[in-house]
Amino acid sequence: MGVQPKGTHRSRSQVMRDRLRISSLYLSGKTQWEIHEQIGLSQAQVSRDLKALHGEWLKQATGNVAALKARELAKIDALERTYWAAWERSCQEARRKSLRARGTITKSVTDADGTTRFVQETPAEQVLTTEDKVGDKRYLEGVQWCIERRCKILGVDAPLKVAPTDPTGDKSFEGIERGATKFSEYIDRILAYRGTQEDSGTGAEGGASQS
Repeated sequence: MGVQPKGTHRSRSQVMRDRLRISSLYLSGKTQWEIHEQIGLSQAQVSRDLKALHGEWLKQATGNVAALKARELAKIDALERTYWAAWERSCQEARRKSLRARGTITKSVTDADGTTRFVQETPAEQVLTTEDKVGDKRYLEGVQWCIERRCKILGVDAPLKVAPTDPTGDKSFEGIERGATKFSEYIDRILAYRGTQEDSGTGAEGGASQS
């Protein structure tokens, strides 16, 4: 495809169409030179359009992150309200109904045929009792989780400091310089030991030759 003449003015709609094609080719792995050859724009213009596209993508990503944060915060707010309502219900008086017997009584009953018989009954009365409740602390733990999660999303909490350790995780990290010093000392000890062994061997051979 021929290259668009330098200095040619593009309309706004043409710019949008070009950038749509450039973004499609770029995201499919094409280089700036390959894009330039396929759509007919100069490589410099392709580079400028890609820079503009990167700026737009960054703005969209930032906006998406803000929208995601807002959505998650709304969910946390709703969950916290649910926890608070459950906590309040758990603190209210508990009312219970029960039946209490009042003793056994005997009464006469006349059937339809005129026969009289005696029946024993145990009447009962309904008793309503109330008791105070302290409240279920699990709902407060849910509220605490919501608060902590909200602070983490908003970045309210101070950054967590983590002290570095050695590979074992049991000792604090002494730094590269200290490690290099230890390694150097270790090499010095090896060399000194080898020197001692060589000196001992030479002395023994000398003693044997003198005898």
